[in-house]
Parts: sequence; C-alpha cells; structure tokens
Amino acid sequence: RLLTSTSRPDQTAETSSIMETELKTKSVKDLKAILKSFNVSAVGCVEKSDLVKRVAEAQKAAKKEKASGKPFTETISGFKCISMQTDEKPEILIYVFHGFGANAENLADIGSELIKKGKVGSKKVRVVCVNAPLQMHQDSYAWWPLDMQELMTKMFTLGPVHLFKGNKPKEMKSTVSKVEALIAEDLKNFELKMSNVVLTGLARDR
Repeated sequence: RLLTSTSRPDQTAETSSIMETELKTKSVKDLKAILKSFNVSAVGCVEKSDLVKRVAEAQKAAKKEKASGKPFTETISGFKCISMQTDEKPEILIYVFHGFGANAENLADIGSELIKKGKVGSKKVRVVCVNAPLQMHQDSYAWWPLDMQELMTKMFTLGPVHLFKGNKPKEMKSTVSKVEALIAEDLKNFELKMSNVVLTGLARDR
C-alpha cells in the first residue's frame, strides 16, 4: 500500500533554515567548492553570507531538478545508478536490477514508465536503476561471475529447475551486502523504512 504524505505546510521553510544554518559553519573555501560542484559562479558574492545564500539556492534548485522525474546519474554506496523521482521526499523507493550482461541504462526507460505510473494522487516515487559492479565488457556488467559452461551443462542434463541449485558464487554474499548498504543509505537519507522499499529485477535484450 502506498503511503500518503504527512509533511507539514511549514516543513519546507524549516528545512531551508536548517540548511543555511549548517552552511554557515563551513569555510569560504568549502562554500566556493560546493558552488563549483553545482557549476554555479561565486561572482558577486562579497560577504560569506552571500556565499551561504547562493549555495542554499543552488542546492534547492538541484533538489527541485532531481524531483522533476527526469533521469539523473548518481553514485550510492559505490554503485553507479540512474535515478528518477517525483518529489524531494519520496514515499516509495523502487530498485531495479538488470540481468547478466546488461547495465542500468538498459532499464532507464522502464524506470521512467514506473515514475509515470507513480504520478497519481499523493504518491511520491523514487526509482533507482542500479548498475552491477563487475564489468565484463564495455557496456556489459554482472553482479557476480557465472560459469556459463556449467550452467549450460545443468540446463541440458538436469533441466532449468536445477539451473541455479548447488554452490553459490563466492562473490554473491559480498554483493548482496553492498546492495543492502545502498538501500540503507537511501532509507537514511529519505527517513524511510524497509516497508517503503520495492525490489525488482528485469532481464532485457540489449
């Protein structure tokens, strides 16, 4: 069941106030570096307070752009991701995992469709297409190595039901732990619980 928004009318103002308070503790050098990361010029900022205000505006604009539903790239817990969201504070987190030999870009349009479906009523959705860590070829990735010859042998001798039975790849446990860390980071950032998470895996011809 999708949740309804519980934000207060004055919540945005409170968040902006907290943001500027935190920025005031940073040095002028750090503030200029933040502006540079947003491709925003510091020209015209005479006092530190001017820098604080401009950084706050840049951060607000960046959050608004991310909440437009358009795809953007980001790195979460070491994973390269293509993400889309309909609000700065999403209520539902959907993680899409590609199949063997594919990549996150292959699923970006599927993510966009999920975002469109999420734009109903008060539903606020964030979709993250996660790129697997193991690069096989230029645009080909895997979550862990697979012995294709062994899989083919199982397919023809034991049938598809037994395809993935037996010893698990040694890399599986560490990869799963890293994915859990990715989700945990998002949950912390958006102040959500696992009950707000949807996991899905899609294999698609490239």
